[in-house]
Amino acid sequence: QQIAAEIGISIDAQFNESLKGISRDESLRRILQHGGKEGDFNSQERAQLAYRKNLLYVHSLRELTVNAVLPGIRSLLADLRAQQISVGLASVSLNAPTILAALELREFFTFCADASQIKNSKPDPEIFLA
Repeated sequence: QQIAAEIGISIDAQFNESLKGISRDESLRRILQHGGKEGDFNSQERAQLAYRKNLLYVHSLRELTVNAVLPGIRSLLADLRAQQISVGLASVSLNAPTILAALELREFFTFCADASQIKNSKPDPEIFLA
């Protein structure tokens, strides 16, 4: 939202939710389209915006703690592990391992596939085959 505001694009909570689970470049493309500014930035400027957007996001992860885990999630994952049910995570975010570590949930996942292991982002199913 901060990058969008800096370039004069207003984003509401509903639109922001629609950006979850897509790549950094795709989310920036949608933000620019949403604000009617897709033609206002060349490829180098878009790359700089995407880079800054990620820096802000990574910085925000420093404040992520175990308190952000939704109620019941930790006990569900513990129950699955106790029943020897493997759980994997597929995320297009390169930050997934960092997030799992900050939330102290990494131990519950047998496998974590992220964007570094695929060529095609969502909605392509490749991430689930990694």
